[in-house]
Amino acid sequence: MAETDKYTTPLRPEQVLVYQQWKNKYAPKDSGQDYDLQGAFTAGLTPDPKTGHWKDTYKKPNHPTFSNQSKYAVGEDANYAGRWEGETYIPPTIRKKDIPEIKAILAGEGANDPLGWDALLNTYAKDIRPGETLVEAMRRNSSAFKSKSIQYKKYLSGQLTGLEKIVDMGIDHKVRNFKPNSKWEYTYHESPTANKAYHNDPNKMIEILKQKWGNNVDFTTPIKIGRQYYFKKSQPNKSRIKALKKGGKK
Repeated sequence: MAETDKYTTPLRPEQVLVYQQWKNKYAPKDSGQDYDLQGAFTAGLTPDPKTGHWKDTYKKPNHPTFSNQSKYAVGEDANYAGRWEGETYIPPTIRKKDIPEIKAILAGEGANDPLGWDALLNTYAKDIRPGETLVEAMRRNSSAFKSKSIQYKKYLSGQLTGLEKIVDMGIDHKVRNFKPNSKWEYTYHESPTANKAYHNDPNKMIEILKQKWGNNVDFTTPIKIGRQYYFKKSQPNKSRIKALKKGGKK
């Protein structure tokens, strides 16, 4: 019986039997859950005889190496497509299957507004290691994930009520449309000692952060979200850039 869904090419009734024969020959153990086998069949594709790999053309968004070469890498799903550099797969920042866990971590960290979600997502994004995705960086750094906090588990299970459902809708929109923004490149998380030092002597804390981050940070407008302070990157000095372009001193 032919399958039909958004990511599966429909078959005409007279194609079904031939498709089943084709599938038994080329993909007998493949469920087609993450690859549009019916699409490959109608296009006359077969797996590489040496490696057994299929072309990216019919990979679905939930495929581990879903790339921009897939016909389904369009619209919102284009955000979840990675890319190939030679034989190396470069994953996207966010994979579609990771969205529920990303939302649960944000909720578990106590961020309940768009500014907080944006700041936390960008803070985690700047810490992504080569070959990692956003959720993997979040797992390494999130206390909510490591402790499996009540909010984390609740949002991951989807058992939400009242205001939680509204918050979840907002987080979902933010995650699905997330693009890393360099203005959140620098963040500072309070420890009890640092918290006291910051509030009792802000200038002292700024001096400590200046030693840590140098002159690339705008320390004049810190934004506090929960127990974290976020600082924007300093804007490039336009006169200095012009001087460099003209061959002036650095």
